[in-house]
Amino acid sequence: MKQRYAMFACLIVALSMGNAIGQNPYEEVEYSEYDIVLKTNPSSPSIVDFVTAYLENPEDELSGMLSDAWGRYLKNQPAEKGGTMVVDKRNGYVSYTLDYDAAYPEDTPTGDVSLTEMCYWNCDDGIHKLFAFNAVSTRNGEPMMGQYDGLIFYIYNKETHRMSFVHDIVESYEGDYRYIIYVLPRQGKNIEARIYTEKGMIKKQLVWNGYRFHFAK
Repeated sequence: MKQRYAMFACLIVALSMGNAIGQNPYEEVEYSEYDIVLKTNPSSPSIVDFVTAYLENPEDELSGMLSDAWGRYLKNQPAEKGGTMVVDKRNGYVSYTLDYDAAYPEDTPTGDVSLTEMCYWNCDDGIHKLFAFNAVSTRNGEPMMGQYDGLIFYIYNKETHRMSFVHDIVESYEGDYRYIIYVLPRQGKNIEARIYTEKGMIKKQLVWNGYRFHFAK
């Protein structure tokens, strides 16, 4: 009888550990002085709340430009000349495009365009949300890989109200390439990866599994 109880207790512990692991998919995330704290609607934030928090304290030229553009949006003011703001609250997506030729018509045309995208996903554990920021610079339609270009992620914990920078959310591409740019989803959940190789560009889908992204088979 004691042995049966011991086995039952071990089973309960194992199940508890399994549930804990399932409920903590981002155990590697640690609090940092650089965490972003949501001050509005922390229990049920929208894309507007995430973007407002992310751009509250801009630290570089790009985020400064975006912060100014976002401030115009929040005040119901028109975007600056050459700028286009898209805010899709229903799908949790925001983008801002700046056409430099339209913004600075007095300068020599360059064909330069800056696109930034932000969106978020609800994680399967019901506790976390994943926020993404993506920046792509192009010249005459071709990627330039500017200073601030790239895709980064923050994990939001609705219990602590903090957004923490996180790595290893997107599966690495196993193959030769020059560079990769990403397209965030305005609808749906998957990310498009545009992989530029010596032979041309390949499009692949990064599939959302509730916590991370893996290349479609």
